[in-house]
Amino acid sequence: MDHCEGTGAFTPNHPGVKSSYQNPRRFAAMWRIAFLALPALAAATQGGAQPTPDLVTPLPAAIDALFKTWDRRDTPGCALAVVRDGRVAYARGYGMADLEHDVPITPASVFQIASVSKQFTAMSAVLLAGQGKLSLEDDVRKHVPEMHDFGKPIRVRHLIHHTSGLRDQFDLLEMAGWGFSDATTQDDLLKLAYRQRDLNFEPGAEFLYCNTGYTLLAEVVRRASGNSLRQYARESIFLPLGMLSTHVHDDSRMLVKDRAHSYVPRRGGYAQAILSASEVGATNLFTTIEDLARWDANFLSGKVGGPAALAEMLRKGRLNNGKEVNYAGGLSHGTHRGLPTLSHNGVHAGYRTTFVRFPEQRLSVIVLANLSSITPAPLARRVADLYLAPLLKKEPAHKAAPKPAEPARKLEPALLEAYAGQYRFRPGLARTFVKEGDRLLMLNGGSRLPMVAVSDRELYAEGFTARYRFSSPEAGKSREVVRQDEGEETTGRRLEPYSPTQSDLEACAGRYYSPELEVIYTLDTRDGKLTATHRRGEVTLRPVTRDEWDSSLATFTFARGRGGKVEGFLLNTSRSRNIRFQRAELRLGPVAKDPSQK
Repeated sequence: MDHCEGTGAFTPNHPGVKSSYQNPRRFAAMWRIAFLALPALAAATQGGAQPTPDLVTPLPAAIDALFKTWDRRDTPGCALAVVRDGRVAYARGYGMADLEHDVPITPASVFQIASVSKQFTAMSAVLLAGQGKLSLEDDVRKHVPEMHDFGKPIRVRHLIHHTSGLRDQFDLLEMAGWGFSDATTQDDLLKLAYRQRDLNFEPGAEFLYCNTGYTLLAEVVRRASGNSLRQYARESIFLPLGMLSTHVHDDSRMLVKDRAHSYVPRRGGYAQAILSASEVGATNLFTTIEDLARWDANFLSGKVGGPAALAEMLRKGRLNNGKEVNYAGGLSHGTHRGLPTLSHNGVHAGYRTTFVRFPEQRLSVIVLANLSSITPAPLARRVADLYLAPLLKKEPAHKAAPKPAEPARKLEPALLEAYAGQYRFRPGLARTFVKEGDRLLMLNGGSRLPMVAVSDRELYAEGFTARYRFSSPEAGKSREVVRQDEGEETTGRRLEPYSPTQSDLEACAGRYYSPELEVIYTLDTRDGKLTATHRRGEVTLRPVTRDEWDSSLATFTFARGRGGKVEGFLLNTSRSRNIRFQRAELRLGPVAKDPSQK
């Protein structure tokens, strides 16, 4: 693979480039000659940051060693860029962009970046606010009156900061019977949002990550600007920054030159993870690490948006009670080993992406992957560690994952037995851990995820950043588990096993309808189990209590009327709460007689 280090000092204000971008072919050619290098006007956007401290410059071999698993011609992989002071310090591709045609990944390979797309949607809204075409305090219904009136306004700012209370579109699609590879459009998702009659919570009361909010934000941008998000972002962000390989992908049939295709592991090889979505705002931006380096440099130069817009992009959300949340404009404030960070991750089909910025050190690491089993976030931070080594605090033992070369810690069978069980974090959200042989598995949807032990009490699921810390066993059982992720902790308490009777099962059987999802569920009893079937699939319900049942789809909470008869249920997922289903006594009418028949 080619090594690529940015050494040029070319800027978009070079005299050879027309400021109006009327010569895109010449402009594109010049961009291919050298990487972007923008002057670091840090005082405008970083509060007068001091010059970058002397960081380590690691050997290429030290960086490449972190990616050796995918540095082959028989596997998908990833593209990496390290950006210092707005310049690409190191860039490389590992693995293949297209396995069928033997096309390797390079810094110019184009990836779908999933939720990392959100910061561009947020910037589009912020730019429009600066142009006076909308206010971030506007009621969303001012721009999109088709949205239901929930009694209290959802503001544009709520969409940006994930405080709207809207249910998440991907959970709703799955519950409505849509398949992962189904072709979905912006119109499909907007109509789904318009049908909702309840929120997860009052706008501004909580933070809960919500893709629907950013899909709706794209529609606000469209109506306020008079152009699609694709057009507006291209003209207002991508062209001014020279991001000529970047576009909002609002048509799944669109051809993409230099595309890195999306893959999942399958039976010792790989299969394509079909991506047929045309929705935008929350996802579906296509770009390269080279172009993202140009975007990163804009946070130093302020070329697009200027200091006011960039300050707004970095502004944390605030709840109704005054508490700040760490999420800003498609970027999350955090820390890594004592250093402040701005970052975002993305997951869509087989694409896995991460973009982490260390603003005080003016260092950023970008990893774009096209294989679902790759987890870019820890890889990016390990790359950053090589550069930031003199500045880093020691990693706490409970947060440090075992190094890849080290064997996982083996737990005693008694501990595995103690941890196995079901834990409820809140109504509608539970996690189940099961002992299988000499390991613990976490049930997550339809997946059985192996747990890796960091200590006798601390475990994490392979491929995930969250840590689960079990309490010391009492009478052979752990009574609670604390889930820690990105500095936030939630506690789940053990649920005692519940065994339903046959009459319990039969009381739940029947047909139920949700007008918000426009779907019918049929609940039936089979072999002592309760199953739920909709038009596209079936799930088995696992009893938690008499009226609360878990499944790989959602948690079912049954509602009873007079005499204890089940009249309906609520569906709950981690991002969509209390979707109502009512018992439906559906009857077929008589078949109309063909008048031609006597």
